[in-house]
Amino acid sequence: MKRIPLGTRFLWMVMLYSSVLTLLFVGVNLYARYQQELRELDDRVSQLRTTTLPALTQSVWDLDQSQTELQLLGITQVPDVVSARLVTTEGVVTSLGQVQLADRHFFFSVNRPPQELAQLDIGVSYQRIYEELWEHAVVLVLTQGIKTFLVSLLIVVLVGRMITRHLESLSSQLGEGQSHFELHRREAVQDELSTLVEALNKLHLERDQQMAALAASKAELDNQHQHLAAEVARQTAVLRQENELAVLMGELAAGLLEQRYDDLDKGLQQALALLGRKLGLESITLFEQILVRAHWPQDASVWPLWSSEPAQKALREGQHYLDEQRQVLALPLKDQGLSRGALMLTGDLGGDWVDNYFNHLHRFTSFIAALLARQQSPQLFTPLGWQRPQANQWQDEIQGRTTLAAMAAQQAQAGGFLTVVLWEFSGPGKLAPDRFAELRSAISHGMPEALFVRLSQRLLMVAVAGPGPQAINTLVSALLSELRELARPLEVHAGGFCLVPANALPYEQLLEMADRALFQARRQTGGLVMETSNA
Repeated sequence: MKRIPLGTRFLWMVMLYSSVLTLLFVGVNLYARYQQELRELDDRVSQLRTTTLPALTQSVWDLDQSQTELQLLGITQVPDVVSARLVTTEGVVTSLGQVQLADRHFFFSVNRPPQELAQLDIGVSYQRIYEELWEHAVVLVLTQGIKTFLVSLLIVVLVGRMITRHLESLSSQLGEGQSHFELHRREAVQDELSTLVEALNKLHLERDQQMAALAASKAELDNQHQHLAAEVARQTAVLRQENELAVLMGELAAGLLEQRYDDLDKGLQQALALLGRKLGLESITLFEQILVRAHWPQDASVWPLWSSEPAQKALREGQHYLDEQRQVLALPLKDQGLSRGALMLTGDLGGDWVDNYFNHLHRFTSFIAALLARQQSPQLFTPLGWQRPQANQWQDEIQGRTTLAAMAAQQAQAGGFLTVVLWEFSGPGKLAPDRFAELRSAISHGMPEALFVRLSQRLLMVAVAGPGPQAINTLVSALLSELRELARPLEVHAGGFCLVPANALPYEQLLEMADRALFQARRQTGGLVMETSNA
């Protein structure tokens, strides 16, 4: 589109409207002048009526033709009168001038009362009026047109000087992308242009602030997005690592449960090595009481855990101990209220590391404590007389009370609990004394490895999980079935079981409770009865 300057358009618009107004003014002026000329013409005709008509009447009355013509000639000398015509009642016509040029006729009666003498016709022409009006119109149009053009040009120059050039300057500043606008004027004047410049500067400043805020918001959103993505990736990695750690600990636990007692130390050593590498530790050590049971890596020095009084106090109270300065974490190994030892870890143990792996390590230490307790469990569940070569003070009695007393004293000294299980075996008929001796020999020497060790393992697992009547009942019911299979050709007729996980009782009370359970089972014609106590 062709660019037309604002000044040019303004000039044309001013001239157009000024010309229209000029024409209207000229038209009104000409119309007023025309009406004025008509009134003056009417006045002259009226004067002829008052001045000439009486004399003309006298001339007609006197039948003075020459005087009549002279008077008609005088009438035609009046401006704008082009003809004068007199018609008498007798039909005599006297006419002077050019009747065909008349634009208007005035008729007057010439009479001498009571008799009418003639009829006077005065013809007037508007030719002079039209010519004067045209000349006047030309003069008005020229003068008004020139004045309008000059005034319009002056207005355009003033507007261009005062307004347009500043608008062009502001437009150039906007096109150049300036951040601050100003008017190039000699004097600072507060007017509409200065208000416009202030508004533009304020608007531009607000736009810059909004753009800066938008950029900051976008940067913050990008930063939050990156942070969120990194956090999601980190949490995913942590969850994956925790899942892998849980799977690893489950596999380690399953592998350790399948280890023979003689190979348990080797299995613990391998488990600690795998766990230490997985957790990125410098070393991991398993203490059983005050002795090192397993240590990884084996060539690294062991931190003197037991030389620290705060560590000893925390572990005795069953609490974990964290030395942030030395980056050492010690977790107690507790099972059924007994302290089995501690698990010590060294490395970069920051707050995030402890938050991520503490619960896993806590469950692992509980399992290790239960595993160490299980290693000691065959001593608690050995049948009467099985450890006779190792404890000469135990007496070989059928009731086994002296043996039970020795076992109870030994276990109480070690800080543990005693559980008594009584089983009743019977054959097809009454057992002969030699058959009874054979049965005792089979129970004392042939069954412990296959029967009582399994019994101790299962009782230990239930105790670790939290014993309850339903759990113990299910366990011993399963063991009762296994006893029937392992004791063939003997028949397991009844069983009595006593478990006190909360606190230790005198062996006489335990034996009495187990015997009472066995008696109740016998009265029920076989089966299993469990006796518990919270005393």
